[in-house]
Amino acid sequence: VWFRLLEIKNQLADFDENIRIEVVEKHFIVHFKEPVLLSEDFVYLSKLNPSRIEKLTDGGYRWFLDFHLDPAKTAEQKTQLVSFAMTYTREHKLEA
Repeated sequence: VWFRLLEIKNQLADFDENIRIEVVEKHFIVHFKEPVLLSEDFVYLSKLNPSRIEKLTDGGYRWFLDFHLDPAKTAEQKTQLVSFAMTYTREHKLEA
């Protein structure tokens, strides 16, 4: 995992060459042109498992981490959900 993190650090150093940013329907998306971080690396580093997983037609998959506002100050906030999505290749590498 540490060598893959170093590779990401090196990619970030040459951001324009290795990273593509996209905004689609109010979603901010970071695309890694040469994915290296594995899904198991994310779990190891964050100590979080996905709330749900969506299988993609290209063989990859999308992880969702769902968070509730804490502490919710209003009844409306109790039902609000903030989701963080990560797209992985079929080789389990973080792509976006």
